[in-house]
Amino acid sequence: MANHVDNFITVVGNEAATAEFESIFSSIFSGDKGLRDAEFLPRDEDGQVDINSIGAKWAYVEDAGEEYASVTSAWSAVLPFVEHLGDHLMELDENVRITCSFTDEGYNFVGSAVYHDNFLASDEEYYEDLVESYIKYLSANGEDMPEDPDEFDPWENDDWHDFVSDRVHRIEVDLLESCENAAE
Repeated sequence: MANHVDNFITVVGNEAATAEFESIFSSIFSGDKGLRDAEFLPRDEDGQVDINSIGAKWAYVEDAGEEYASVTSAWSAVLPFVEHLGDHLMELDENVRITCSFTDEGYNFVGSAVYHDNFLASDEEYYEDLVESYIKYLSANGEDMPEDPDEFDPWENDDWHDFVSDRVHRIEVDLLESCENAAE
C-alpha cells in the first residue's frame, strides 16, 4: 500500500496563467501549509477543503518554481487538485496545460495526468505490470531471467529506477499526444 506519493506538476500557459501558478505554489510552500491552503479550492460551510478536492489525506509542496511544483502526498496522487487548478487557470488562459507525473514510493502505482481543454486525462501502471514489463525488457536485451517470475526482485537491478522513470515519461508523452490528436 502506498504511503508517500511524489507528484511533479508542471504548467504551460500564457504569462498570466504561469504567474498565477507560481503565486499559488509560493503561497503554500512552507512547513505549516499544504495544498488544502490554496485559496482557489472549493470549501465547505465551515471553510474547510474536502479530501476529495485534493485527492490525498495530506499534500505538501517540497519545491516550487515558475512553472513546476514538487508535491508529496499521502496514499494517492493529487489529481483532483490538478483538475481544480486547471479549471482555475483556464480563467486566465483557455489553452493552459498542466501535467502531473506521480510515483508511489514503492512503485505500487506510477503514472501521469494531463489537464487540457477543461479535461483531466490520466493513466497509471501497477507494480506487477511494471515488473512484468521490466522482465520482458531485460529478456529482450539478453539478460538471464529466473524461470519463476516470482523469484525476480527488480530492486536488485541498478537500472530499475530508470526503467520506471522511463515508463512514467512514456505515459505522459502518450497522454500529451492524445490531447494533440483530439485537438485536431
